[in-house]
Amino acid sequence: MNALSEPFCAISMDPLPVSRGDTEEAEKRREEFRGAYARRSFRISQPPPYLRTKPAALRLAWRCQAGFTLVELLVSLTLLGMLSLVLLGGLHFGRSVWQASETKTAAVDRVRAFQAALASELERAYPEIGEANATEGSKVKFDGARDRVTFLTPSPDNSGMLVQTTVRPEGFGDRVYLVEARRPELARAGREAVVESHLPAIASVRLSYFGSIKDNEAPDWHESWSNQGKFPDLVRVRVTFADRRFGWPDLIVRPRVQADVTCTFDPLARACSGR
Repeated sequence: MNALSEPFCAISMDPLPVSRGDTEEAEKRREEFRGAYARRSFRISQPPPYLRTKPAALRLAWRCQAGFTLVELLVSLTLLGMLSLVLLGGLHFGRSVWQASETKTAAVDRVRAFQAALASELERAYPEIGEANATEGSKVKFDGARDRVTFLTPSPDNSGMLVQTTVRPEGFGDRVYLVEARRPELARAGREAVVESHLPAIASVRLSYFGSIKDNEAPDWHESWSNQGKFPDLVRVRVTFADRRFGWPDLIVRPRVQADVTCTFDPLARACSGR
């Protein structure tokens, strides 16, 4: 038997010394085994038939080393690599979805927090009388435009001081953000602190004001509210973000304070006494 036809499992065919009567039988069993191996009629992991039938008469050393061919190893490694790529791709996709969800959730939370803070400030806006004249009467310090609004509100630290607050769009680089600028009422003009809203970039902002500008007019929505003797009945804020994934529910706020209770009006001076 040449090297190519030898069985994969190395079997020692050298028996230990036995009686002469068993020698011919052993040779016959060897031939049966070789024929059976050529036909592959038995499982190679099991001992050959002649070892199972006469183990006491023929003590042979069975040395079988099961393994894989090179082609089988290459196919297995290829399949394992493909499976690993699929699993890694799935993990990467899941991580990307999770990060996008976390980013959107955080942005939505910031929008809600900013809306709540802005609504609270507009509700507590104080209608302080700024100036008065004989023809137009008294005017409150409230300047509302289409894209910004300026008003007085109590200080966030509850110090009793009024703070001039301005909500406006402001550009940073090639993006526009909605910011809030604050300045103490008695501070010098131009000295204001810009409070970053941490909102996503915006595409537009639009404010409108509901009320009657004149006494004989029916209340309606207006794009501006300035130099008026009272607050608007309602203030509406609409914001459109540059990223359409984020939304801004319409914010409609009603100022609660409608009169300057600290003002003692002097008809001769046409202004609050002591101001």
